[in-house]
Amino acid sequence: MLRRYAPLLGACAIVVLAGGLYGPFLHNPRMFDDWTFFSGQNFAYYATHPLGLVLRAPAMFSLAVTEVLVGGMVAHRLVNLAFHLACTFAVYKLAYELLRASVVSPGGAADAGGGADENARARTAAFASATVFAIHPVAVYGVGYLMQRTIIFATLFSILS
Repeated sequence: MLRRYAPLLGACAIVVLAGGLYGPFLHNPRMFDDWTFFSGQNFAYYATHPLGLVLRAPAMFSLAVTEVLVGGMVAHRLVNLAFHLACTFAVYKLAYELLRASVVSPGGAADAGGGADENARARTAAFASATVFAIHPVAVYGVGYLMQRTIIFATLFSILS
């Protein structure tokens, strides 16, 4: 039964770890050029153009919509954290699929399905890589600095592609 729910338990563990790391800092003030975006310059454009012709339009749209609908620093940081967790789960899925696909049988041919042991090892390695991605100190910058939502979006769409 544990094997059946292992991916779900792993996902919950990653959410708890990331929440424990970032949770205490949700109320921190804005950083660097976060103030420029929230000063009002081009804010109406970003709030109404999810796929505009300017650079970073989807990420800026998500910032503007979060500000209009909810507002507050905690909401913005939670949205950044949610997108960061989406990146983390995409890393897990990518690592898992690559590890499963790379399993080679003793005869030299790739084993498409992989055995239970190979799947468990692939799941464990993918969980480890996703966990490191989720709580790595470099990720703090992307989650805490609101204008870096563009980097989180770029990471997410790159991994998904």
